[in-house]
Amino acid sequence: MRRTQAESSRQEIDDKILKKLYDSAIVVKNGIEERGYKSVLFSSLSEREATAEAAVHIGYLLTQLKKKVLIVNLNHKSSDLVDGYLKADKGASLIKQLKESAYISEAIAQSQYSNLDLIEIEEVTSDEFVSAVNEYDLKSKLSPLTNYYDVLIVIGPGEEHFSYYANILELVDSAVTIVNSRKNDRKRLKTYMDKFKVFNIRSFGIIRKD
Repeated sequence: MRRTQAESSRQEIDDKILKKLYDSAIVVKNGIEERGYKSVLFSSLSEREATAEAAVHIGYLLTQLKKKVLIVNLNHKSSDLVDGYLKADKGASLIKQLKESAYISEAIAQSQYSNLDLIEIEEVTSDEFVSAVNEYDLKSKLSPLTNYYDVLIVIGPGEEHFSYYANILELVDSAVTIVNSRKNDRKRLKTYMDKFKVFNIRSFGIIRKD
């Protein structure tokens, strides 16, 4: 059956997006193997859906490259989208688990894909998140999980809507940034990405959402 011009165009766009995601997965894989990176932040100024989609798809592609992946979703506004892709079992909510236990393993939920698991955060304000992170030391709780997973993929909230991004950046050692080519505020993006140097975060580059 012949495809219409619109269908062909859509397939071409999809193929281009898939190639970008696969290329990014290879870069992350190489960083894991060659530089020993253990965690990668997927974030943007405000592209919530594109950020979650990129994180989930690259997480899946990494499992196809023989890596075991844990996605830590720190943006509760993306939960429905992430859950829709992964169809994960229900684990304990992250902040509740932080408060109740010295371990957060009970917050890990198994997805429908092998070697791809998920931790979700419940709906909290920026202040509530930062208070819990500081009091219960999320970074130290995540660190032991790198003994069981090749990489932790952290989905960050939109930088424009979160007041304490330093508390997100301190959790990771590398990053992938999602931008919208048509709405990109280059000055603000540069200011945000300059923070990576302060936290010694390796940038794997930018994925552009057209």
